[in-house]
Amino acid sequence: MSFTPLFLAALAAAAALVWDPAALAADAKRAALLGVALAALAAVLGRGAALRPVPRAGAAWLAFVAWSAVTVLWGSPLGRGDLAIWVGASGLLVAALALPEAAARRAAALAATLAGGGAALAALVQAAAGARGLAVHGLMGNPNWLGLLLAGCLPLTVGLATELWAPRRGLALLTGAVALVEATGLVLAHSRVAWVAAGVAALVALAPRRRPRAALAGAGAVLVLVLVLALVLALVLALGLRPAPSRAGARPPATTSAATDPEAPAAVSLRGRLQIWRVSLAAAPPHLTVGAGLGRFAHVYLAAQGAALGRRPPAAASRAFVNATTAHNDWLQALVESGLPALALLALALGLGLARAFRSWPAGAAALAAAAVCALGDSPLRQPAPVAVLALVLGALPAPAGPAAAGPACRGRALGRGALAVALLVGAALLLAGATRTWIARRWLTAAELTADPLARLDRAARAAALDPDSGEAALALGLWRLEAADAAGAIAELTRAEALLANAGTATAIGNAHLTRGDAPAAAAAYRRALAQNPGFFRARANLVEALRRAGDRAGAAAELAVARTLWPGHPALAELAARLARDRLERQTGEGPAAPASRPAP
Repeated sequence: MSFTPLFLAALAAAAALVWDPAALAADAKRAALLGVALAALAAVLGRGAALRPVPRAGAAWLAFVAWSAVTVLWGSPLGRGDLAIWVGASGLLVAALALPEAAARRAAALAATLAGGGAALAALVQAAAGARGLAVHGLMGNPNWLGLLLAGCLPLTVGLATELWAPRRGLALLTGAVALVEATGLVLAHSRVAWVAAGVAALVALAPRRRPRAALAGAGAVLVLVLVLALVLALVLALGLRPAPSRAGARPPATTSAATDPEAPAAVSLRGRLQIWRVSLAAAPPHLTVGAGLGRFAHVYLAAQGAALGRRPPAAASRAFVNATTAHNDWLQALVESGLPALALLALALGLGLARAFRSWPAGAAALAAAAVCALGDSPLRQPAPVAVLALVLGALPAPAGPAAAGPACRGRALGRGALAVALLVGAALLLAGATRTWIARRWLTAAELTADPLARLDRAARAAALDPDSGEAALALGLWRLEAADAAGAIAELTRAEALLANAGTATAIGNAHLTRGDAPAAAAAYRRALAQNPGFFRARANLVEALRRAGDRAGAAAELAVARTLWPGHPALAELAARLARDRLERQTGEGPAAPASRPAP
């Protein structure tokens, strides 16, 4: 197949719509995005196609990706997942430069139509089959992520329908029908951030511009279509297609806090996001220059939140704690992970792109505006599908006007663009191996979770952890299951590895339980204190610290921690048992009968 706009669009849409229910949503899409980037770049290089000059917005995006790659050096292996998404999308951006500008725009619009229409149609099928709430995800894994995709795809699909109206009216009507499906899917996604982004995108698309009179008909068609979409949205809402509780047995996403749950009331969700943003801002100042490192956001966030909550009473801290894995704001997360350089480059990419597209490509400007707004309230840059569409839009922008270059200067620039394509080809190939391992390991871990036989479950989890040694989830699951199997030493080894890879206060608590099982009370107490440094209101860690201090002989410290635990959960039966153990220890010390026998297991 020749390298055409449809070919490039089909590759991008295929990567966006890949779905594997046995893995996390991003795992399959990440590997697929790298694969299609390899295919597109290989097609470009194999044909020896001349590449257009890189648009300024595209150059800023590529610089953002390059700088983020540098910050992985002091970041976390988790950051390689985000980097893989960005490198794959950058490959599509550079591949789009092999097409003329008009053809590249067509490729971006076709990709948005295919990806957005396919995802929205899948959401409609899910809703028709009885799914509600989190189960209506349109192959994106989460309704919020479905909304992020559709907010950017919808203006491009509408723009394509408008562009096709005069030359191919039948195809324009078909594309308009796809836009209606996307609009309905956007409602079903119940993503408030995406709704706001879609509204801003509509304002950008319809903003007055100086344009020839002949183009006014197209603007009118867009306005009519937007009004039709608004009517469809109103009808859908009137019919009551609102998310209902998820069906029993449906797998929830990794994070379902009030800040991220599409079913949470708007005020509750906004309060949760504001809290995450405040902590993220507080965590940023020490990392403004070069960042904490790509993939380190959650660790930095938990440390900053723990320091802030430590100044509150533990009971209040327990209610305020949020285990945020992302900032739910790509601007803030870029600042924390990769510093001011990343934030500036990302702002340049979207800002320059919006300014460049505003006059000549309203749909592209609207898509970029939607991406910028979505990045304020969620994490579209961490999702392969929205980033693939964004990259194609950046690759379709016009290059800066200037004097025509000739001779050695022209050849040098062409060679530079060819070298960029080769570098992205090599980078995508290297990252694809890791992305594929992560995908397969996640499938094995899912199989382990569904296995009733403890020995088979341990075996599958061990294979997953060995295949993907950078997976904190696999190490944590294996450590917990080894602890259940009374293999405390093996559990400590895996849980310690998981603690470095995955920010989670519960991991340190599990390490403490393993040490307590082995009889090492001081090590257990140290682990519980690490957990409480991140979450001072963590009842389980606080109660188990009482037992660890009691066994270590620090009965005064144990009594003090018991008093704190009572403020967290006054009626918990384990507290009465801990109090009885401390009382028995005091009595034995007074009578000289010797220390009490240690409890056989940690407190719950």
